[in-house]
Amino acid sequence: MKREWSGLLVACAVVLLAAGCGGDIGGLGAAGKSTIPECGFVMTLPPGWTTEDYAETEFYKRGDRENSWGMAKFCPLWTLDQRTLSTRKFEGVSEFAKYVIEEERFDGALAEVVSQRPLKVGEVQADAYEIIFRDNDGNCCFTVFIEMDGGQALQVFFMVPGGACEKFNKQYADAVNSIQLASKRMDWGKAE
Repeated sequence: MKREWSGLLVACAVVLLAAGCGGDIGGLGAAGKSTIPECGFVMTLPPGWTTEDYAETEFYKRGDRENSWGMAKFCPLWTLDQRTLSTRKFEGVSEFAKYVIEEERFDGALAEVVSQRPLKVGEVQADAYEIIFRDNDGNCCFTVFIEMDGGQALQVFFMVPGGACEKFNKQYADAVNSIQLASKRMDWGKAE
């Protein structure tokens, strides 16, 4: 009986795969894209990059997973100040990003800000703020904070080794320019 069930499960899996179900799960590169269905976020990954098996919001460069990686994640536009134990709310991603720069400097992780600028992202033209910096190990962090509704930001970042910064700069710009964002509101009902 157990053998019949396992045969049936394999047959069902083959039918579902043939129908296209599961064809773009993370780790297969999702056709070279990182996606968050809850807000219509889609970003084309740089050449040679793929998503993790367990999440299309985490990605890395094939052959250099430990040194070249990134993520798209939500974060609140507020923080708990550890020095004063008070909550600080930010008016937008520009103010938040500037705070992050100062905090990274304070924590000793940030060695040099390479560039920073405001921009608009996606079909909804969401306010965004980009920071490119080098850490104390010489690595480059390419980050964009995208303002979402409800006091949230969507942070998209890539970390690459220092020797790859110049070459990756154009690939990063292409990835950011490819961002599609259908809504600034997260619709958790769209989660798959």
